[in-house]
Amino acid sequence: MITTGLDTRVNVQQLLESQLPEFLLTESPNTLEFFKSYYTSQEHQGGSIDIVDNFDQYLKVDNLTPERLNTG
Repeated sequence: MITTGLDTRVNVQQLLESQLPEFLLTESPNTLEFFKSYYTSQEHQGGSIDIVDNFDQYLKVDNLTPERLNTG
């Protein structure tokens, strides 16, 4: 099978609701949205968590296109 780009992996933001305690979600309903926003900002392509979690993918030279290397 031929794949292009980075492999898709599960992000923290997708698991948050099942991981946060029920009392926290009940007492502070905005907590879930806060954490989702935070992890979205960290897990975007080229973000700190993305680079750490997908370091093996970034080492593949075929994945290093100008769009992926442009961080600014």
